Amino acid sequence: MVSKYLILVIIFLTQLISIGVNASSSSDNIKGGDSSSKTASQKPTKTSWWPFRKSQLDNKQQFTQSKIEIDKNAKEPKNILVGSFVGGLSHLRPSLEICKILIERGYKVSESYSQMYRNVALVAPGNFTSHANYPSIKQYSTGPEHNTKELSSIYQPIFEKPYDYNSFFLEKDEADNQYLERYEIYKQSTIDFKPDLLLCDLLNNEACFDVAWKFKIPSVGISSSLSRRTFAPYKSDPIYGCHSNMENESFIERFKCLIIRPARFLYESRQRIISLNEKRVSVGVSPISSSLERIKNSLFLADTFFGFEIPHPVPPLYQEIGPVMQDSYPPITPEISSFLSSHKRIMYVSFGTQVYTTPENYAILLQSILEAIDRNIIDGIIWSLSGLEDFPSTISSSDETQLDTSEILHNLYTHIYVTNSSSGLAPQVSILEHANTRVFLTHGGVSSCHESLYTGTPMLILPFAFDQFSNAEKLEEQGIALKLDKKNLIMDDIVRKIEFLQLDARVKVNLKRMQVLAKINSKRKYRAADLVEFVMKASQLNPKKFKYDDDDGNEIVKESVDKNVPNNDEGKKSTEKESNNENSGETSYETVYNSSPPEQPIIEDIYEWLLKEWITPDTRMGFIRGKYLDVYGTVLTLLLSLILIAVWACWSVVSFIVNSVASLIEGKLKAD
Repeated sequence: MVSKYLILVIIFLTQLISIGVNASSSSDNIKGGDSSSKTASQKPTKTSWWPFRKSQLDNKQQFTQSKIEIDKNAKEPKNILVGSFVGGLSHLRPSLEICKILIERGYKVSESYSQMYRNVALVAPGNFTSHANYPSIKQYSTGPEHNTKELSSIYQPIFEKPYDYNSFFLEKDEADNQYLERYEIYKQSTIDFKPDLLLCDLLNNEACFDVAWKFKIPSVGISSSLSRRTFAPYKSDPIYGCHSNMENESFIERFKCLIIRPARFLYESRQRIISLNEKRVSVGVSPISSSLERIKNSLFLADTFFGFEIPHPVPPLYQEIGPVMQDSYPPITPEISSFLSSHKRIMYVSFGTQVYTTPENYAILLQSILEAIDRNIIDGIIWSLSGLEDFPSTISSSDETQLDTSEILHNLYTHIYVTNSSSGLAPQVSILEHANTRVFLTHGGVSSCHESLYTGTPMLILPFAFDQFSNAEKLEEQGIALKLDKKNLIMDDIVRKIEFLQLDARVKVNLKRMQVLAKINSKRKYRAADLVEFVMKASQLNPKKFKYDDDDGNEIVKESVDKNVPNNDEGKKSTEKESNNENSGETSYETVYNSSPPEQPIIEDIYEWLLKEWITPDTRMGFIRGKYLDVYGTVLTLLLSLILIAVWACWSVVSFIVNSVASLIEGKLKAD
């Protein structure tokens, strides 16, 4: 053992001496043979090591300078246009959180916080007022604020009747009717704001993606779910009258939910796609065959996470980035704080800002709440009203006493505290995070579900429409929530479920597990910002090709390189062109956006080169080759052929043996 260490020490000293000798000889070779160099070479501790060390420092300095230069170029100003059909903070939060991260990365040193947001603009209904987390955002309004109560002809059947694909088409048809108006707003905002990227909320927002296609600007889709974007045969959707997870369903149900009901949905969608394509053609946008065609090769971000979603394979272009949470939330008001402190077992009730139900359902819910309080299952309720509710004037308590609901709504009932949207939204996250909040009665919107999981609060879910049914099923399957039926609300069932969610030990364990997942995955909004940043940068590193026809009908392909990546061979021409543009009061970007697009743009998806690192080969190979059906079919044919040959050979051998034996027996019989 000692000899081993001795050998290592000798080797180390030998290497050290050789380095010194090499450094000394290189110094002598550089400086020549004059007396000054000889004198210097006699001081090995200083001079013989210095050239070697100096070269290291020079290399490091060059590397540092190049790195700084790269970072400087990487942080050039970029404009992001966020688009949403519905609007509202719950739909906009994921997009705005991503934009906030990108802006802080690029501008936190040189500009004040409020000035950063001049690089983000919003296309959405209503007037998005300055928010504590997202101030000073430029907005191009698409019309009045989305109000489901004012659109009762559409949303009343959706909220009050069983939700299926016919209900889905009610909202879809309204969105399609507004397509041309929204397309023009997106077009004008694109010309005015000159975005480098469009961040489009997926819900009924075809105009956003079509404008991105028209102007050849990268677009990134964002939504709260992957339900209809990815395929797994064991996954379905309550919109078809099926369960989200078909794992335990019978063959008949699995067949219906995989083949028959989706086929009916596609059949019903077909005429709507044709009608929308006619509007596309009228504004110079090419028609598509399905709602996924325009974005099949673009980046898609889903505000969801594993644990919340049913496990299934996800292609690289589809990225789960949720739950997207804000960095800070409004604090509890003094009035709510006082109520929370004086009650130890509180149920928080909120159905969002756009959902409402029937007066009969509100009566049953109030009766159930009063019954739960009388049984001492809970001792307090905080109900956040959106202003859309239509409560009955009176309700009956368990002892048949008639109660005036106005007393409850005006906080004259000791155990119930009601907040109203007219005085500002309730600080939901802060309420859920309070130790005395034991249960959350919610509609099951994805934002509310994420916030409840993040704070570890069990949920009693009353879904009304959209993805709320799927969310309720998935959370109930995880053992952290129970769901109610809007068409069959029963007081005893509600009270029993409120008690179960507070007392069951498995619910508490499952909640802790999901809370850990939610908090870990909430950091992925930074990953989302990375991906969006890559798309913006990649779009500037590739030539954009356009196709023209000359007077003789011959095809001409012209390449235009992005303004931030000048061609070195044509630097002088580029500079002269920019100078001419400046003199004429027109920038290159204005020329691109304000001039008419090419008469015949090349029919190719810009994402085929923009996101080539993420596009899986099977999408380019076609269905048969991409799924290797030709290879599997050949293997199956060969196996069947071999089996048939083996069967034929066995049959031939057996037949030969049988015939031979029969001939022998027959010959013997004849001989006898």
